[in-house]
Amino acid sequence: MASSPVAGPSPAGLRARLLALALLAVLPALGLVAFTAKQNRDTLAGQVEESSLRLARLTSGEHERAIEGARQLLTGLARIPEIRRGQSACHQLLADLLVRFPSYANFGAADLRGDIYCSAVPTQTTVNIADRGYFRAAVTGRDFAIGDFQIGRVTHIPTLNFGYPVLDARGRTMSVIFAALSLESLADVTTRARLPAGSSTIVLDGNGVILARSPDPEQYLGRSVPDLPLARRVLTRSEGTIIADGPDGVRRVYGFERLRGGGNVSVAVGVPLATAFAEVNNIYRRTLLALAVVGALALVAAWIVGTIFVVRPVVRTFELERRARERLELMDQMRSDFVSMVSHELRNPMATIRGFAQILRDQPDVLSGEKRQEAYDVIVRQVDRMASLVDNVLEVSRMESDTFSYAFAPYDLRALLAECVTEARASYPSHPVSLDAPATLPRATGDRERLKQVFDNLVSNACRYSADGADVVVRAHADGSAATVEVVDHGTGIAQEHQGMLFQRFARLRTPDTANIRGTGLGLYISRRIVEAHSGRIWVESERGSGSTFSVEMPLEPPPPPDVSGNGAVRP
Repeated sequence: MASSPVAGPSPAGLRARLLALALLAVLPALGLVAFTAKQNRDTLAGQVEESSLRLARLTSGEHERAIEGARQLLTGLARIPEIRRGQSACHQLLADLLVRFPSYANFGAADLRGDIYCSAVPTQTTVNIADRGYFRAAVTGRDFAIGDFQIGRVTHIPTLNFGYPVLDARGRTMSVIFAALSLESLADVTTRARLPAGSSTIVLDGNGVILARSPDPEQYLGRSVPDLPLARRVLTRSEGTIIADGPDGVRRVYGFERLRGGGNVSVAVGVPLATAFAEVNNIYRRTLLALAVVGALALVAAWIVGTIFVVRPVVRTFELERRARERLELMDQMRSDFVSMVSHELRNPMATIRGFAQILRDQPDVLSGEKRQEAYDVIVRQVDRMASLVDNVLEVSRMESDTFSYAFAPYDLRALLAECVTEARASYPSHPVSLDAPATLPRATGDRERLKQVFDNLVSNACRYSADGADVVVRAHADGSAATVEVVDHGTGIAQEHQGMLFQRFARLRTPDTANIRGTGLGLYISRRIVEAHSGRIWVESERGSGSTFSVEMPLEPPPPPDVSGNGAVRP
């Protein structure tokens, strides 16, 4: 008997098996995508919290350095006799100090009753601050103290105040010296941070009052938010993270840290959830949509397109995951850029060195490769800047103590100026620097090296305060027994009201055009003293937007100095 042929699978059965195979292929991929997306989200959540806390620590470090600056300033003021004794010169001394430190709203001193007896901002009546927290803390704790948000009774503006006890010879508290920091300066720190879109930085005092916020600092300054979940967490812990609504109602991942150095001031940095998880959510949604399309097509024509629409979405999933990792690396790069920005905006070189040293010590993974080398270079530059500052301060000290000597001798003025121009061309290649002086310029007498220091400083300033490509011209001519040297630039110019202070100690222009230009504020002061020692004078002619001309006029044969040493060195 012949055997019956084996019946082949029916089309319906084959379709069922193909559909089942397609479903078996799609379901694991779907599960893998969901699991991977969840893992990515959990990992990213931890990284976002860590990044927020790190940003809060970096931002708080900037504020801590401002507080440390206030501490050092008050410590020095507490030792000044005019302030300790309440002499009449105390008011003018503090008023001059207020001009040099525009981030402060007032400086003053109060007796143990709390009555202010000295103030940079004049008072019409007796003002008492005995109820202020910083005053009580400075008296009872006999140490530096930080207050809370307040409207100044003298300045009538929002400030954050610091107090420091003034002690007598027996260590007893005589009075309290205080400084009122304008909250606008705190807002400046928060607005300089390059954070992801929608991020927010908040500075809170111990009562839950907003001292500064970015963005929209004016809208939130002075607002009391102690019942806000974010504020409750910040006020009860020294540091940590929280996912909460900010004062603007936007939900963010916040990292926060309490400032060290006294007081209960805290800084919180928040990154919006929508920004933090946007890439992972988009990847997840796109992947699910792609798999849904694959599943639908696989159910219709599994035997034709099954492989294409099963394998490719998985490959695409891993590609999207790679892009997610690149996005995370980009966020890390943004953090590094933020660290670099904050570090370069520090006003105190010691604070800059300390900040970079702490990062290199405590967070070695943040700065690596070229970034690490850049950090070392910044530290070296700041050390050089400090060395330059120390040299300038020592020169000023010697000048004012009559121990700064000169070696007068005949010299070729034109050759001296040509040497300055040649060195400036090498140091500032983007500036055409030229010399306009006749070959018949007569020889003069003086200290050649000291005068070169003057002209080097003037030419360097002309280049640094001018846009790249702007001409700088050094002109010289003789008129009878005197010679005049002019350094002409085409920079932003100097307003009339600022010209009188240029040649004073530590005088620096505080304008948006010059904010990023480093300097000690002693170069022009030292130049003036050197020129005056040669019986000459130095001045500036300038208008905003029209450049500046710095002029030096000196006799070719200055009169004999009043004190000549045995080796020919003379004092100014």
